Amino acid sequence: MKKIMIIANPSSGKEKSEEYIEKLKSILSETTQEIKVNKTKEKGDAENYAHKAAEEDFDTVIAMGGDGTMHEVVNGLRKNYQSTALGIVPLGTVNNFAKALGIPNDPLEAIEVFSDAQIVPIDTGRINDTYFVSSVSAGPIPETVQHVDSEMKTTFGPLAYFIQGVKALDQETVYPFTLLFDGKEVKEQYSLMIIALSNSVAGIQNFIPEATIEDGKLYFLGLKETNLHQKLVLVPMLFQNHADYSDQVDMIPFSKAQIRLDKENDLKTTIDGEVGLSFPAEVEVFPHSLNVLIPAKSTVVEE
Repeated sequence: MKKIMIIANPSSGKEKSEEYIEKLKSILSETTQEIKVNKTKEKGDAENYAHKAAEEDFDTVIAMGGDGTMHEVVNGLRKNYQSTALGIVPLGTVNNFAKALGIPNDPLEAIEVFSDAQIVPIDTGRINDTYFVSSVSAGPIPETVQHVDSEMKTTFGPLAYFIQGVKALDQETVYPFTLLFDGKEVKEQYSLMIIALSNSVAGIQNFIPEATIEDGKLYFLGLKETNLHQKLVLVPMLFQNHADYSDQVDMIPFSKAQIRLDKENDLKTTIDGEVGLSFPAEVEVFPHSLNVLIPAKSTVVEE
């Protein structure tokens, strides 16, 4: 690698982010001619830096931060349609994208990956004009989780999302959808919908056992109207990777979909953990459209 740009979100790594940057630079300097470091200060910075890196023909962008930072960097790279590869040092609370790729959650262990990494192409998804690498979701639980503040994440870590999500379990709001999956229409009412790129969702690995991040498919999971008792039965089933969840859950693999909400409602999506757009939406998978650096011996991505 001749040119590498490091894009770091200092707020994710707290006081240790500077230490991680220096450690990464020391490893990269052995094989790299040019290393540039950009630190984000506000929303949108990571996307802009990544876009600039692709324009200036950097071989690799290494993103240091949480899923929000990864989301921005991927959008900066994908919108430029360049071959710049992406490396990841997870500094966030959940780090779902890193888990899906088999990258260690410990930042120092993740940095060591770059001394002997392999580059593999993975799929990306797009909802309207926004790319994603983990999932798109909508419903009371994702909306509640959007309100987890930084203080709560610092105090409870990943448990903060679970605590917030539990608050929405007794909500029985359902939304009437018309969905077109690869030309096949589905009309149904869902209280929760998730569209995932891999088997890792919200930090839960093997949530969708058959999914891989390079199989050229997206996976739709829709939870129909359920009461609190049914949810309490279903949630453990989802966490335990049951292939046949129940009559209350639809699981549909697809390549392209149109999604319409059949009543006026400002239901917003959550995209890679960030507040997203409202419906209607078009969702599509782009197979093998992003090169990423993963551990050399990783078995997450099939050869």
